[in-house]
Amino acid sequence: MKKILIITTLLFSFNTIAEERIWALEHMECKKFLEYCEENIYDYFCAPQASFVQGMITGLNYERQDYMWEKNTQSHTNIKYVTIEYCERNPDKDTVDAAVHIYTLLAAEECGDNLLC
Repeated sequence: MKKILIITTLLFSFNTIAEERIWALEHMECKKFLEYCEENIYDYFCAPQASFVQGMITGLNYERQDYMWEKNTQSHTNIKYVTIEYCERNPDKDTVDAAVHIYTLLAAEECGDNLLC
């Protein structure tokens, strides 16, 4: 019985190690976010903000219960660059504001001063 438990534990351990993990941190002030992204677009504190913003958009969309069609979706990379662009235009805001703004544009199918187009 002990051997079966050890083997099962090891199998589950290897399965979780093989998963691709995407980390999202909490929201961040735009000024701080831009500092990290200027250093390196793939920085540990820059790249995960796209995951945070995508999660916010998903949550807002779920709350609205009116799912966007495929034409309104944006890739992870696009969301990151749109978040950077938003923060450059609005340095006194934060990434929550960026997520809400991007979501509003997606839901209304608008470009938003060429932010999404």
